[in-house]
Amino acid sequence: MTAHLLRGQGRFVLTPQFRRGEHLIEHPKDAGQVFVAEMPAVDFVGIFDDLAAVLDGDRNQGRP
Repeated sequence: MTAHLLRGQGRFVLTPQFRRGEHLIEHPKDAGQVFVAEMPAVDFVGIFDDLAAVLDGDRNQGRP
């Protein structure tokens, strides 16, 4: 997969393109197709904040 993340006017745009042979065998229509996902920057940053909190919680498991 190749992806680019673009930012502008308070929004993020993610443009993934699938390149794995296994994926393209199962989904040949995806060959050469670029997908676009767009969301407000605040939502995108919130996802990473949530992810960091989950990963930090995993690191702290078993500790008082």
